[in-house]
Amino acid sequence: MFFHTHLKKGFFILMLVAGCGYVSSAQDVQVNSKDNNATNLGNNTTESETWVVRKGSLAVVGYNTSRQSGLLGSASWTSLSGYAYSTNGGASFVDAGFVPSSGTFLLEGDPTLGFDSNSNLYYASLLENPSSSCSFIGVNKSTSTSPSVVFGPPVTISGPGSCSGAFEDKEFLAVDTTGGPFNGRVYVAWSEFPSIGAPQALFAASSSTSPLAFSPTITLAPSPGANQHGTIPIVGPDGTVYVAWSTLTSFFSAAPATINLVKSTNGGGTFGSLVTVASFTSTTGDLGSGGMSLRTRTFPYLAVDKTPSASPTHNNLYVVFQAQPGSAASPRSEIFFASSKDSGVTWSAPRNISSGPAVTIGADPTDNDNWMPSISVSPVSGHIKVLFYSRREDSANQKIRVYEAGSTDAGETWYNRPFSDTSFTPSVGYDPLLVSNYMGDYIYALADSSGLLGAWGDTRNLCAPPSGASAPCSPSGRGDQDAWSRRESDSTGVDLAITPWGFVTGVGPLWQTPDIFTVNSGGTPVNAEKGVVNRLRARIRNLGNAKATGAVVRFRYAPIYGSVPDSAFKLIGTVNVTVAAGATHIAPINWDLTNLSDTNGGIWPMPISQFDHFCVRVDITYPHTPGDINLSNNDAQNNFVDVSTGTSPLIPIRFLLGNPLAHPVRLTLVQEKLPLAVRELAKPAAIEMPAARLATQEEEAAVKIPLAEMELRSKTISLKENELQIATVNLTRPPASATEHLTEDLVVNFNSVVDGKIVGGFSVLLAKATQTAPKPAPSGQTSKETSKAVPQEPTQAKQFKLAVPVAPAEVHRSLAELASTLNLKLIQNDPQKLLISSSAVPLSHEELLHSITPAAQKLVPETATGRYFVTFKTAPAGPAGVTSSNVIVSTRILVLTPQDLDSPLGGRVVASNGSIEQKLLNAMSARFQLR
Repeated sequence: MFFHTHLKKGFFILMLVAGCGYVSSAQDVQVNSKDNNATNLGNNTTESETWVVRKGSLAVVGYNTSRQSGLLGSASWTSLSGYAYSTNGGASFVDAGFVPSSGTFLLEGDPTLGFDSNSNLYYASLLENPSSSCSFIGVNKSTSTSPSVVFGPPVTISGPGSCSGAFEDKEFLAVDTTGGPFNGRVYVAWSEFPSIGAPQALFAASSSTSPLAFSPTITLAPSPGANQHGTIPIVGPDGTVYVAWSTLTSFFSAAPATINLVKSTNGGGTFGSLVTVASFTSTTGDLGSGGMSLRTRTFPYLAVDKTPSASPTHNNLYVVFQAQPGSAASPRSEIFFASSKDSGVTWSAPRNISSGPAVTIGADPTDNDNWMPSISVSPVSGHIKVLFYSRREDSANQKIRVYEAGSTDAGETWYNRPFSDTSFTPSVGYDPLLVSNYMGDYIYALADSSGLLGAWGDTRNLCAPPSGASAPCSPSGRGDQDAWSRRESDSTGVDLAITPWGFVTGVGPLWQTPDIFTVNSGGTPVNAEKGVVNRLRARIRNLGNAKATGAVVRFRYAPIYGSVPDSAFKLIGTVNVTVAAGATHIAPINWDLTNLSDTNGGIWPMPISQFDHFCVRVDITYPHTPGDINLSNNDAQNNFVDVSTGTSPLIPIRFLLGNPLAHPVRLTLVQEKLPLAVRELAKPAAIEMPAARLATQEEEAAVKIPLAEMELRSKTISLKENELQIATVNLTRPPASATEHLTEDLVVNFNSVVDGKIVGGFSVLLAKATQTAPKPAPSGQTSKETSKAVPQEPTQAKQFKLAVPVAPAEVHRSLAELASTLNLKLIQNDPQKLLISSSAVPLSHEELLHSITPAAQKLVPETATGRYFVTFKTAPAGPAGVTSSNVIVSTRILVLTPQDLDSPLGGRVVASNGSIEQKLLNAMSARFQLR
């Protein structure tokens, strides 16, 4: 590392660095009751889109479910919001059925749950009242959590356009459990899709919890003309409310997007200015592969560190989201992470934590998709856990497995490992109630004092229709969507760490670490020198909760390089250290550079006298049982500059270039772009390679360069296994006029790329910053309130009923025959329940308008189409019910429009004007010869 305290303007400085657990014993647990072999549900056997809460030994999972459509009929269901609970912390679950609706209200899923400090449980869902053409958010409060979990009726929250054609969507919930002035307050954030225009982020806070009621809705930010969606609230340890959402320019294609955040320090009364957390390229709205279509959404997921106030990570904010990496030509998705250490004011640059350099263990080596992340932080250890879907194990990019990305050092480094027991082939389009590419819009991870509890949608169970079933699933062998869960203990013990270089952490120069340095006799950091014995130091941290005794710190070095095999490093020596839990230790060793003719036994092509710069690598091992709980941060490297650069305008840098892989490669050395202000003044480097080993123009053109910000200036070289070559770059020093107003160090990076992946590199510091960067002023506006009356009682829908003087069993058989003559495709014909249901019947725009109420017609955009379902329910009439019956006819009519693309139904339910039901009643009357 080069330390310079009195830098003169225009000096040309070089800083170069070569870039070179635990397994759970738990098992996956099915959360919902088994329904892939049900006798009477047909294909209404979907459970997906999960949320998890846990308090003590009580765990509750919410999920979307279509099962009630199979139980009550495709036109008679009232709730798509299902749940299951566990009294043993998640080891097993009891399927509790459905969250109750009320009157003509319909609960339409999108589950999110939260406990308060008194063990009351809140469940939020989408809520519609087709009879009044109104859309709401519904929150059900528990009436009991022991011995079973029971919910009361929903309380409605309205948006500005709830009863004026808007559709409320994707609500997320959080509860204050801090014990502060707003303890127990329930917060809900969501998006409102207006009849015309882009969706907007909304927010409401409870004004009372007994009874449950909510204050007027707040608009979080001015309508941007783009889509504000995926709005999620969290509560910090001090009671601060943070709300984040994605602002998308397109739901369907990869396009520019941002994540925005606002916060409130007065219990959600008002919010401060808008902060941009990240700018990125969204993924496509469909991540289909192998001929299958899968809906997905680019939402942010927030978490806050609630470790004790003395913890160094206390109150850190973290966000994860899926995004398309770089400017990839084909649709792709990776998981990205950003953090804030100042309560959301500033954020780190997003880093790829599924396949990028931040993943030092288990990175995805493929170009397959990783998507749908959820993040949580242990309130005990501060360990970060992210669960997501990954297709890395399938060369066809189709089979899905739930993966875990974890960090024990506040997001500096990450590991990836499988979380679920097995992978599964996705299965969509079988459920007649749901949109054809739907397999849930999110999964969920919960890290609490008991460890990690995750839940997700999974299709490992195959349709297995029993022989003779009245309404079996079909076709046999298709995957069935179910809710699954798994619990994992948090890792405890020794956790040794050394800060990796900026290539890994995203902090500081790309190829440098602050934790490897040399000092003088007084302990002051100085520059290393050739021809002397240097006092080399490594700063080792123990992030764990157990003392590390006898840890081994190994020091190695090599001349500066773009990439080399591991064998090119020469051992300096090892040091044994003891580091207390939560402590830092400086490991000392002497680095002897007196032998200027050293070639490391002939491995290096030239002696060290021919190199001006060196790289030191430090790794840590803990050779005891139990071992180091996380090895993702046990390795770091740093450069050492041992001579001044002089005043020559052209500076040659000699370095090693080798093959770090166990097979021949074509390696490209690429110079990244310089800042625009000095790009023309500091000329691009001239890269000199050994001519005999240069690749052909065709080979060089075939090499994938993954970074959009790289210069086209590059050279490609063919290298055999373990081969080392000497290369040089020549840089022109920028004049003082180009560097006198720098707010950041002027650094140019050289990266070695193999098969589209960076395998090493080095950085050149052209000049140090001379000014402090001005702090950007946050943009945005203070939020405003919008108040609208919420109906207390739902209106009652008209019931269409026919009395038939025929025995129930005969009526049921005759109705099935009638449905066939009316071209109604039946998905359910259950003689035991006397229930008949149809699949969806399409409606043209004109047919749709003629079938719904005038109020509902206002919700139908031009050219929108629709569909409807029919259910016939026969019941005995009279005391004996032997010779007479009552038949109830129900319909569900949906408007299919782009604004409702995030409804599991593929549209919104609207009120029938009775014309379809009346036609069916007339046909029934004729069938049974009734006057």
